[in-house]
Amino acid sequence: MFIELNNLTKKYGSKDTLVYALNNVSLEIEQSEIVIILGPSGSGKSTLLNVLGGIDSADTGTFRINNKVISDMNERQLTEYRREDVGFVFQSYNLIPDLTVEENIQVVSDISQNNLDTQEVLEALELSNFRFRFPKELSGGQQQRVAVARALIKNPQILLCDEMTGALDSKSSENVLRLIENINQKFHTTIIIVTHNEAMKGIADRIILVKDGKIQSNTKNDHKISAKELKL
Repeated sequence: MFIELNNLTKKYGSKDTLVYALNNVSLEIEQSEIVIILGPSGSGKSTLLNVLGGIDSADTGTFRINNKVISDMNERQLTEYRREDVGFVFQSYNLIPDLTVEENIQVVSDISQNNLDTQEVLEALELSNFRFRFPKELSGGQQQRVAVARALIKNPQILLCDEMTGALDSKSSENVLRLIENINQKFHTTIIIVTHNEAMKGIADRIILVKDGKIQSNTKNDHKISAKELKL
């Protein structure tokens, strides 16, 4: 199995204020899957994503990806893991305003070792015509595409997306999700998306429901549809 989580626990506070963000979480994800993680606010979705990305660590339990035991890594090893194996896409685009589209992407490629070709990524995400524009000259959907390109350029094993369409209208959301599909098909990247929007689950190979820090369900999607068929 590509990703394996076994009995992960993450808690905050103590005694009367003790809260379990993750409560004995175990799950498996296969390579090259698109995974949608659903759940209400405070359910543990983002904590789970942060643990997968090496931004946060669980208090107990083990986490493996492609036979690497991430839960046993020290800070230096986690930094390398985040740099080489993980791409992050967030609701806020976090683009550098004084750099062009191409320069925003190359900032990441300059610090990683297994990069994809910049032109190939620009073409795959339909950004070639915007490569010399600055973020303020782009729409919200275009800025999100640049954020996806920046995460993808280092050819990560997993692409982690946290509410990446939350600030977009339905048409822009559809366009970004179509790009996610293209990335998955072209580069075979494992893509994990945290969202409140249940309509997005149609494009997933696997749907995970999180509630109160626990996995309520982890199911394969036998009725997968394309992003253009979603009713967002």
